[in-house]
Amino acid sequence: MSWSLKLIRIRGIDIKVHLTFVLILVWAAYRWGVSQGAGATGALFGILVTLLLFVCVTLHELAHSFTPCATM
Repeated sequence: MSWSLKLIRIRGIDIKVHLTFVLILVWAAYRWGVSQGAGATGALFGILVTLLLFVCVTLHELAHSFTPCATM
């Protein structure tokens, strides 16, 4: 059994997310929702920020893979 879920394939590169990423989302919801006293709004904010960070890092890494190698 693979612990990663394939989300999408972009130009031959599989974008996968590990199942433990759900734990990070739960932590973010708890951190900004319960511990900050912001309730459901804070929990949704924590999840959204975490997902946006994931998207930014993924786009950054994809940019590396699409950049041609410079030879010296």
